[in-house]
Amino acid sequence: MTEPFRGVTVDPVGAADLDDAVWIERDGRGWTVQVAFPRLTEVVRIGSHADETARHRVETSYRPGGVAKHMLPEETMKAASLTPGADKPVFLVTILLDGSFRTVSTSVAKTTFRSLGRLTYDEASRSVRTRDGIFAEMLGQARDLAHGLFERRRSSGAIAFYDLERGIAFDEEGSAILLTGEGHVAEMIVSELMVLANAQLAAFAAERNIPLLYRNHEARSGLTRAQILETLQGVAADVRADVRTDGFPRVVGKAYVGPEPKGHYALNLPAYAWFTSPLRRYVDLVNQRMVEASLDGAPAPHTAAAIEAIAGEIEAKRNASADRLTSSYRRRYAREATAIIARGGIREADDLQFRRVVRAIAADPAAATEAVVEEGVRRIAEELLTPKEIARLLILGGRTAAAVVERLTAAPHEANNVLAYGTASLGWSQADFAEKRSGSPHAPVFACTGRMTVDGVELVTPLVVRPTRKGAQHAAGVHLVAAVAGIEVPEARPPLAPSPAPAPPAAATSSGAELNPRNRLQEHCAKAGHLAPTYEVAERGPPHDRVFAAVVTVRIDGRSLRSQPSTARSKKEAEKAAAVAMLAQLGLEQPRAPVAAAVASPGSGVDADVTARTRLETICRRRAWPMPRYEVSGIGPSHAPTFAAVAHLRADGRDLVTPSCTGGSKKEAERRAAQAMLDLVENSVARRS
Repeated sequence: MTEPFRGVTVDPVGAADLDDAVWIERDGRGWTVQVAFPRLTEVVRIGSHADETARHRVETSYRPGGVAKHMLPEETMKAASLTPGADKPVFLVTILLDGSFRTVSTSVAKTTFRSLGRLTYDEASRSVRTRDGIFAEMLGQARDLAHGLFERRRSSGAIAFYDLERGIAFDEEGSAILLTGEGHVAEMIVSELMVLANAQLAAFAAERNIPLLYRNHEARSGLTRAQILETLQGVAADVRADVRTDGFPRVVGKAYVGPEPKGHYALNLPAYAWFTSPLRRYVDLVNQRMVEASLDGAPAPHTAAAIEAIAGEIEAKRNASADRLTSSYRRRYAREATAIIARGGIREADDLQFRRVVRAIAADPAAATEAVVEEGVRRIAEELLTPKEIARLLILGGRTAAAVVERLTAAPHEANNVLAYGTASLGWSQADFAEKRSGSPHAPVFACTGRMTVDGVELVTPLVVRPTRKGAQHAAGVHLVAAVAGIEVPEARPPLAPSPAPAPPAAATSSGAELNPRNRLQEHCAKAGHLAPTYEVAERGPPHDRVFAAVVTVRIDGRSLRSQPSTARSKKEAEKAAAVAMLAQLGLEQPRAPVAAAVASPGSGVDADVTARTRLETICRRRAWPMPRYEVSGIGPSHAPTFAAVAHLRADGRDLVTPSCTGGSKKEAERRAAQAMLDLVENSVARRS
């Protein structure tokens, strides 16, 4: 009897449907990658109760915190799940890669699986980080392999992205998702291995003319791959991006199931299909039946016509389910937004609540009260909104639109993200930019105009001139956004061919000078095909006088390059300083003198305090905790009042309460209470770990 394949499973905490197992080995020639998944041919026969149930449900459905309904009957799912304790029938895909992560060969076999260990994402990631545990060596190799596969995919044109620090990634469709828990490294490993296995199996089937349910994906807009990646990374770089609340624009289409391979745009593959999750997706179950019949030399279990019918059936059910869910969410969000506006609680609304208000007033501008306008203007000025919200707020015109234009004028690179969302979701045409270069070779200038159509009206910008091509296009983008709102932005129009050529402004001596250091570093990594930089930030000092130290890490060709620690009075400024240090370390910029501590003077409440409430709310949403509650009281004489705030938070069944925090205003006191609660949360987590 053939020896069983031995490997490990890596899944979320509490998962019952363990449907893939892996093992990685590395030698002097390259990598051996083995991926196994349950073979269900015998236990889920065509026409059986289990098959009819799976076909009706299409896929396992989930709810926050767990499974709502398994695709297969529970007893069937548990019997096939790759849990330890018994050998299970599996398909085993063995892929040999060379040292450059190119595929050398792929083989598919039927065998059995014997589990060596069952790991959660958190456990696997911790083992990689600490190099501790019986699977630490294999997982470390898997981490290196995943990075290599990712970098190769990116260099081949895939729309791929990971920010392991913040737990943001792009899925197979190029859509942003949040990674779960703390096991981000392990999720990246599993994701890259499954993409590799599915792609190789699709190619295996295509070479043998095996009919399949292919996963096809097409571009949604006229943007190039580079523009799509730049747009999505630009939003991801925003520290306030929250993909669960739809903060990312959808600039690529949704993938769909079809009987013919039509290519996968986001993965940049000619053919792609699902195989590795047959316990959770009916598509995978059908595809494994077709491949198994070919391996056995048996007649295909589904005809080409049946495959086409199943594809249509699956898409109809998935679309109907998505429509019902979307309608349900929209009705609920509209009710919540109406209630917030009616009770005058817009100032206290958290990020999620305010986004729902923005969505509601975009659908019905008459619902925007003066308080909503005031709060919108404030959040725009404080850079608290995503490009999607900014685009939606343009419809209000007046002070709100003026605030949008003012913000984009100060940060013109963000205009592209607003335009991308307008094209993808608001019916704006694709922005078209015409550029012309002039001046001497050593000191060029670039002139640019932008053009697009909104609601049947063609908008054309004035000629804008900048010392860089990208700067000129970004500036023209600001003019286009302003034109949508009916606002004119003053713009000087120097001659195209001055003699001598005008010297570029000192603040724009390189193509990335209009971006902040974090974005410049991220842009460099994207162009070079590296992973997104990761930041580690440590805090010290009392709540009223915090100091932040940041270190940034860039992974280049499998090596980790770390910056020297950079300190500042806010997390944001510390990360910027670390980015500047890394840019200098990479030879991309001249080293700068340290920024004076007056960036946020002690006790001023600037930046670090501004973001404290936001960071606390983000933690609450990610951990499914209720939002924090603040109690504020005024003390002292009316001509010189002092406010005291106490923050309350229910976290994992425990009530956390901060000491009283004082400030010269209610807002400042609440910010300091939020920072104190952050300290309590972090100390609580540290004690438990």
